Amino acid sequence: MYRSRCGTALNMKKNSNSSIRTETASVTMSFLQKRMAEELYYLAKVSTEVETALGDVIGQSKLLNDELITALQGLDRIRQNLEDFARLSTLFSSVDKSLDCNFVLISEIKKHVVLSELVMRLTNSVE
Repeated sequence: MYRSRCGTALNMKKNSNSSIRTETASVTMSFLQKRMAEELYYLAKVSTEVETALGDVIGQSKLLNDELITALQGLDRIRQNLEDFARLSTLFSSVDKSLDCNFVLISEIKKHVVLSELVMRLTNSVE
């Protein structure tokens, strides 16, 4: 077990041929849930900023119609859902400490997440 600079619990196995960390690096489920919550809160904030900016631009023009209002309401719904998912992820990360016994391989996370920067933020990547 290895603890990163921020206290992240990482399970590290050394490659038999070198001391370099390999694809067996992992993070606890509760840590991953907490990081996912942080990302969801951030996306909700960005969504709010986009909604506000679009509202300001559209509000100054004479193009405001029912379709644009519905689209802006859709952005608000996305923000609300992101905030709800963030709250749930925060709850999951703090309630069930038995999740700390479960690890997820970072290589598996990489298979399911397209954005490599997001993988790094979620896992505090050790690579």
